[in-house]
Amino acid sequence: MASGMQSRKEISFCREDPGRTVYEAALRLLKYSPRSKKTLKDALAARGFAREHIADSVERLCREGLLNDRLLMYNYCRYLATKKYFGPLRIKRELYRKFDASDADLFFIPSTEDIDFEGLAVKFARRYPGREKEFIIRALKNRGYEYSHIKAALASAYQGGLPQENPDD
Repeated sequence: MASGMQSRKEISFCREDPGRTVYEAALRLLKYSPRSKKTLKDALAARGFAREHIADSVERLCREGLLNDRLLMYNYCRYLATKKYFGPLRIKRELYRKFDASDADLFFIPSTEDIDFEGLAVKFARRYPGREKEFIIRALKNRGYEYSHIKAALASAYQGGLPQENPDD
């Protein structure tokens, strides 16, 4: 059977209890990757489920502890900061894109309060030895770093010149 097509048994089951079918579809989506409430609701709506059944299923998943935006947001902030070198402004923009706006505002500060953005900016600047300052400034601005972080990165990275690569490597 082609993907996306439902068997007769599934169709009759949908007519009997659509709320249960939405819940099971949500579980299948969560099985592959963690999702926020917003992305899960969008994915279920794209599959044609009714909004009221989606809201009930998402609420049930939250009650059962299978959907936790706070933990997902915390881990996502860490990932964006440490692996992608995103600054606080870009992280906040990404959170608004992926999570509900009220949740993003509520959990942004606790998720990022112990991240050393100045240290990450310095580490990013040192990844590009020999590049002009304008490149580093532009790259850090695009990644959402604030002026104070960029200033600290430039002061540290260009203090005695950028570190030279080890000739023994």
